[in-house]
Amino acid sequence: MAAGERSLTDVPRAVWLVLLAALILQVAWQGAQPRPVASAAALGAPPPVAVLRVASLGEPVSRVNGSTLATSYNGLSSTPDGECMML
Repeated sequence: MAAGERSLTDVPRAVWLVLLAALILQVAWQGAQPRPVASAAALGAPPPVAVLRVASLGEPVSRVNGSTLATSYNGLSSTPDGECMML
């Protein structure tokens, strides 16, 4: 133990009890919560090419990247657990 550090036995018993109670309450609270349900929503249509040209401010690389992102939607959607589903 480095100089100036106190051992854990110096912590009052009341503090340990409060920490233990907080841990038990947290575990109980999280255990009582309902399991999250995954839901997928369809993506909207990609923006028109003219809008992408304006948004890219004349930069061809960013325009290509933007159009790639906008047109990469192919009717598949992934759920939070990584599973793909057809929409």
